[in-house]
Amino acid sequence: MCCESSIIDYAKKSLMDELYSAAIYRRLAKLYTGKSVSEKLLRIAEMEGRHSRFWLYFLRRRGVEISKFTVNKFKVLLSTILFRILGLALTFRILEIGERNAIQLYSMMLESPELTEEEKQGIRSILEDELVHEYEFAEEGSRFKDFMNHVRDAVLGMSDGLVEVLSVSAGLAGAYGDPINVAIGGSIVGIAGALSMGIGAFTSVRAQRQVRLSILSRIKLASKYVAHVFVSRVINYMMGKGLSKEAAEVIAEEASRDKELLGRIIAEEEYGLKEEALEKPGRAGLYTGFFT
Repeated sequence: MCCESSIIDYAKKSLMDELYSAAIYRRLAKLYTGKSVSEKLLRIAEMEGRHSRFWLYFLRRRGVEISKFTVNKFKVLLSTILFRILGLALTFRILEIGERNAIQLYSMMLESPELTEEEKQGIRSILEDELVHEYEFAEEGSRFKDFMNHVRDAVLGMSDGLVEVLSVSAGLAGAYGDPINVAIGGSIVGIAGALSMGIGAFTSVRAQRQVRLSILSRIKLASKYVAHVFVSRVINYMMGKGLSKEAAEVIAEEASRDKELLGRIIAEEEYGLKEEALEKPGRAGLYTGFFT
């Protein structure tokens, strides 16, 4: 539950995020001159600009001085250069994460009793847009899925290799003059390698679980306020599985009555979170079993 001061703080953060997003998207649209990508970024930038105007109005109504909310052009330039260095694949992944954070924030704000009905409607509209943006960035980023997997494997490989090299160096540093030290150095390399792989695996599994829980929480919260956005996606997913439009609409209609089920379908279809969808028995489990 958000108090009035928290709502104002959230609104200030939202305003700055929207201002920066609009500025960065416009710059990226000029960099990535491919017609499809450029037009999409420009359209999203216009929507972010509209969102920022809503937050300016929101804060002005609450007596907040809005003249100090300006975009730091140098920061925008640095961000654009960084995105350019990272390339299109990583850029879309970062932008997608930014949209997810915005969705989480706006969903939390809608829980506040301090908002008027007009303000709630405005935030719902923004939340719908952010869900669309997230989906579009995810769709663009999916074209680079294989590349991203290679990047992940390369980073993990370099990390393990670095640990091995440092371990060997540490072992050999004491190896001169005494064979026992060589054996000790070898043991150090072996232990360090085992620890590296074990810690790496543990950290990876833990991080994946945290990400999955975060996604499920965000989807569940957003589905309370903009369920119709998810319903249209469910229809598309079902039709993609070969169902008729009528059958797909029946499933979507059933899911719309149960926000938890709706969230689980989206989590499974959009993010592949099948394990979480099967954690609890019920209609979500029946849905999963029907299509597997």
